[in-house]
Amino acid sequence: MREALKNKRNVVTSNKGPLVAAFDELTQLAYTKWGRAAVRGDRRRRNANCQPYTRHPRRRSVLDIRGVLNGTCNYILTRMAEEALDYDQVLSEAQDMGIAEADPTYDVAGIDTACKVVILANAFFGRHATFADVDVTGIDRITQDALQLARQRGFAVKLVGDVQELTVSPKLIRIAHRSTSAGR
Repeated sequence: MREALKNKRNVVTSNKGPLVAAFDELTQLAYTKWGRAAVRGDRRRRNANCQPYTRHPRRRSVLDIRGVLNGTCNYILTRMAEEALDYDQVLSEAQDMGIAEADPTYDVAGIDTACKVVILANAFFGRHATFADVDVTGIDRITQDALQLARQRGFAVKLVGDVQELTVSPKLIRIAHRSTSAGR
């Protein structure tokens, strides 16, 4: 990526890692050499997501970014809560359907969401955040009892990435708001 950007080439990567590890360096090269960097999911995969990086995002009036940033975790938690299924069963089904990776650790441990939080914090708020700056708690310890108790009280449990706070953790979200907001 460095060499491509140094040679005024546009860069598209299917890997968030380089932007998490070297965001400032890569974006500086992109700005200096008129290149662009982007993180994109593989559109051919069923669970592909896309996290674009645009050239001058700080020109926008973004005040906060907080929400569900990982479809695999959202799927698992929704199925567990709505159908009273256990974690292992839903995870296995998600893997069979191609929603979850064969090794879902990055998703369920919150690592994928944390990477997105770092990229967004750096791109939209000019932070110099690294993965180590993000406080991360995944979903792999959420019990059926906790989900049902939340549901009885009008809440759903969702893995929420908070870009300003640099956190990733399960949060209680009012069921009436879950499709439009992550806790407003």
